[in-house]
Amino acid sequence: YNTTTKTGWIKTIVKGVTAITKHVEIGKPEASRITFNRFRNYNFQSQTWNLLGAYYDWNLMIDKYTWEWLVPNSMTRHTSPQHSYINFRPIHSSAQIYIRTRASNNCGCSDWKGQWFNVIYNNSTPCGGVNQPPCKSDIIEY
Repeated sequence: YNTTTKTGWIKTIVKGVTAITKHVEIGKPEASRITFNRFRNYNFQSQTWNLLGAYYDWNLMIDKYTWEWLVPNSMTRHTSPQHSYINFRPIHSSAQIYIRTRASNNCGCSDWKGQWFNVIYNNSTPCGGVNQPPCKSDIIEY
């Protein structure tokens, strides 16, 4: 067991030879090891779909964790718990938004990790909302 990385290992030894070594994480994830990533270097825009990811120790490790997200005053899509990203659309014209996420494994959930992000006004024609035409990015053309 390594107390710094909270990892351990299991070894199978057959006739004095190590046959299999499996590295395992010990304990629940820690919020301090979660980092946000905007994928593209741009400000989030209102009334537009935006993408935000989270890394645990700078790895996506999709199969190791499930993820929960809290994004206030926004519509969301693509929020599968197996993926450490969210596609969201802020409703307000311009402001800041406090987005939170947490990772879970078989030992439990991390604390929430949150961060403030700026949202700038998008003056394009509104779309995709109630009584509005669909956004061009939401239309699949064949």
